[in-house]
Amino acid sequence: MDDEPSTHPGVDNVAYRARRQQIADLSIEWLPGDPIPTVDYNAAEDRLWSLVSASLRQAHRRFASREFLVGVESLDLPRDRVPQLAEVCRRLDALSGFRLRPVPGLVPMRAFYGSLADLTFMSTQYVRHPVT
Repeated sequence: MDDEPSTHPGVDNVAYRARRQQIADLSIEWLPGDPIPTVDYNAAEDRLWSLVSASLRQAHRRFASREFLVGVESLDLPRDRVPQLAEVCRRLDALSGFRLRPVPGLVPMRAFYGSLADLTFMSTQYVRHPVT
């Protein structure tokens, strides 16, 4: 992505940037009213999700508020694979009335906060650098 800060740890990783762009392109092509695009995450991306999820669960148990923990449990995201944005959107909508809108990257602050008034959270579908 062209708006990548020069301090981003993946800025010089060509494969990582290409994968991010692949995923961002799905959001660029998305139009309101269309189904949220599905990302074909690979096994390394699923393993990384699982690893990060387990680490965050430990940190959350120690530092997060009870309300946050209840929310995480209610959302019940998969821990063994990267959840699809459409899947998260369905669960979030059922719990709170909020929807997710796929975006390819950073959006202007006014647009981001303005969308919250419409019960819409703009979300990327970024992949993180795989663990090898």
